[in-house]
Amino acid sequence: MMATSMAAKADLDFVVDVRPATILLSSETDDFEATTPGDPALGTFIDKEDAGQITTFPTIRLGVGLDSENKKLYSNLTGGGGILVNERFRSYILMADLAVHYKHRKNVSMGPHISLMGFMDPEWFGDADVELDSDVGWLVGFEVAIGYDILFVFSIDYLDAKLDASATAPTKITGSELDFSGLAIQFGMRGNF
Repeated sequence: MMATSMAAKADLDFVVDVRPATILLSSETDDFEATTPGDPALGTFIDKEDAGQITTFPTIRLGVGLDSENKKLYSNLTGGGGILVNERFRSYILMADLAVHYKHRKNVSMGPHISLMGFMDPEWFGDADVELDSDVGWLVGFEVAIGYDILFVFSIDYLDAKLDASATAPTKITGSELDFSGLAIQFGMRGNF
């Protein structure tokens, strides 16, 4: 009953969150390498393929936002998808995100957020015969939003993500998983309607 009363006094918004400018810096990908014997007749002996250290993952999410009665806290819950692209691998993303912001000023808010991310149908690009399995990761960080109904959002996050990997002979891989965890920087826009 108390929750219903609080929700009635708070403002409920429809939220659209678009993050086209995203970058993930991961040194963990250095530990994963796929090697394939070459053709001695062509003068190639071993072909090595490494995952790049820079990845991008643009996303779009929809959801709801709740402004507190005193207008000092704003929470939103969104869900959506996107695509993760690296020099050597790609994956579709399904995600859910929860953010809680403290309103420093009427048009400036900041606070933590956490996302659960599903990496669907990952694919390796290259000559090596590498199979990657779908998996789930999480992202946690701090974001700042500036604006009124349309906000510019900037966040610095840590992404923890790994994909189980296997290879078909003659390709060999170093380890059974591709770890691309690292520091993520996101910039985008959020609309509260």
